[in-house]
Amino acid sequence: MAEALPGAETRQSLRAVARRQMSFSVTAESLPERSRLDARADAAKISGLACAPLHGRACSLAAPACRW
Repeated sequence: MAEALPGAETRQSLRAVARRQMSFSVTAESLPERSRLDARADAAKISGLACAPLHGRACSLAAPACRW
C-alpha cells in the first residue's frame, strides 16, 4: 500500500506589484457620472486593486463610443 501525499501546499507571489503601470485620461459627460467614476477610482486606490483593458497605443475617438 502506498503512502498518501499531504494536501498542504505553500505558494507565494514573487512580485509585490504589477509589472505594468498605466494611466488614463477619462472625461465624464455629467456630474453624476463623474461622481461614480471618482468613487470607483478612490475605492481602487484604497484596495490596491484595479482592472483596465490594455489597448496599446492611445487614440482619440471620432465619435462617442456609446449613447445611453
